[in-house]
Amino acid sequence: QLIDDVNGMVSEQDVEYNVSGNVDYWWLFANPNTWKVDTFNVGDIQEYTAYNEKGNKRQLFKYFKIVKPGDKLICYETSPTKKVKALCEITRELHEDDGFEVFNFIIKEKVAYEIPWGELIQNEVFKKSEPYRAATGSLYHLTKTEYDTIVELVRKKEYYTKSDFLDEVFMTEEDYDKLKGLL
Repeated sequence: QLIDDVNGMVSEQDVEYNVSGNVDYWWLFANPNTWKVDTFNVGDIQEYTAYNEKGNKRQLFKYFKIVKPGDKLICYETSPTKKVKALCEITRELHEDDGFEVFNFIIKEKVAYEIPWGELIQNEVFKKSEPYRAATGSLYHLTKTEYDTIVELVRKKEYYTKSDFLDEVFMTEEDYDKLKGLL
């Protein structure tokens, strides 16, 4: 029943993907018990199977069939992490490897700010996305606007500022300036 409900949340007419050779944008829900971003390095090639542990096709299997090299992928770790962890790029479309249908992707960037689900769902653009509406399954399509919005959010705290520091410590700005002057 749950699978039917989830599939009903994302219908064919909701999807605006293309297979014309242009870049598409994707969201991957990854279970950290089986795939944890922190154990990999930027530049590592990963593979993701189109079938679950029980051998069943993953939800929205059609997406696995249309990912292609050059497509952008946001990797989100599910519970207990519940954060966007990496920006990736598809390097190889769905193919057979050791008896499994998989696609490959490269970790392009571990994000500076691992935005949590609770913050993501406050964003008006994200609220219109497939991952927000379904919140289960593995691979979902994103529009370019949705992708760009998420990328902007995960890069927003790329630099640790004076303001960030003062927000985390019990120190006045005047004391901070004195301390910095001593260094």
